[in-house]
Amino acid sequence: MGGFVLKPEISIGDVLTTLSVIVSVIALIVAWSKDRLLKRREYADKIRRAAGMIIAKLERWRELSLSFFDEIQPIITDADVMLTEEQNLIATRDILWRNVIAARAAALRRILDEEIEVAYADLYGYDPKIQNLFVEAVNRLRLVDKEMYALLMMLTQKDVLGLESSRKPYYSAQLGNLLRETSGKLASEHRRLMDKIVMPFQEEMVKLIKATDNEIVSRQVQISAPDMIFPNVKTLWSDTEFIPQLIQSRERPFAYYYDVCARGMLERADE
Repeated sequence: MGGFVLKPEISIGDVLTTLSVIVSVIALIVAWSKDRLLKRREYADKIRRAAGMIIAKLERWRELSLSFFDEIQPIITDADVMLTEEQNLIATRDILWRNVIAARAAALRRILDEEIEVAYADLYGYDPKIQNLFVEAVNRLRLVDKEMYALLMMLTQKDVLGLESSRKPYYSAQLGNLLRETSGKLASEHRRLMDKIVMPFQEEMVKLIKATDNEIVSRQVQISAPDMIFPNVKTLWSDTEFIPQLIQSRERPFAYYYDVCARGMLERADE
């Protein structure tokens, strides 16, 4: 009866073949591991770059918004010259507002051209907490920008029409100094309020940038909720430092203008 016969000896060829197979398997495992680590690193770097881009875009928004106050300085000078020459408060107020509105529109176009909100695209779907944080930061920046602009319009009107009780003729720099003081203090507060939004957001994104590849890929980075890092909007607005001083140093209508603007901001925040 026939059967299998096992050869007791192992040839050198068999050993080499076995070793070749083992080496091939090991090489395959090593290559797969390296490829996996490379893809992990590439994905983590993509998330880091996206986080860095968002930081840069929000900082760019802040700087573009603040540049508006620099751009209206020639407008202030023109209004002062016009009042000195024509001695007409209403006409001066109207041309001042028209030019400020045009400057504001140009500033908004520049912000829009930056496509700041599109910067989040590479992080879309990564972590909903980051999206919530980004949306809240954008909404707060937009709110501060809008309300500070409204306050600027109200206070510049107050500066112009408040000269009605002054002795005439109006002289050079009389209006300009008032407008520059108002715009300068508003610009300082504008920066302070925006910093309270941009800087906490930046700190959260830095957590992501400094995280390890494994922490990023496995989404283990602890990102805070918006209400944990951003101050309450009511606190943010009421904490404005220079406004109480201006209310004390100027006539009663200033307090009214501020109250109107502040109420508008708080009502929008509660919506």
